[in-house]
Amino acid sequence: MLKPKHITLLLALFFTVGISFSQEDTTVKGVVVNAADGNPLENVNIVNINQVRGTATNVKGEFEISAKVNDTLHLSYLGFKSIRVR
Repeated sequence: MLKPKHITLLLALFFTVGISFSQEDTTVKGVVVNAADGNPLENVNIVNINQVRGTATNVKGEFEISAKVNDTLHLSYLGFKSIRVR
């Protein structure tokens, strides 16, 4: 039986600049790429588990999601190991 591939996702998050308060939403923007070759990953599911909001990456691996300070993002993609980012 074949073992599923577990390739770590490399995540680059670029947070918007501005004043943020712990109760105020901010926009988190980033790019998800394959750590093995640096290629962007399309249709990676990204869920803010604290606010039950979700999105997916576009063809360039880019995403944008609303979050509060200390929220946790769960990233999952078929054939890859899921990760959580805080």
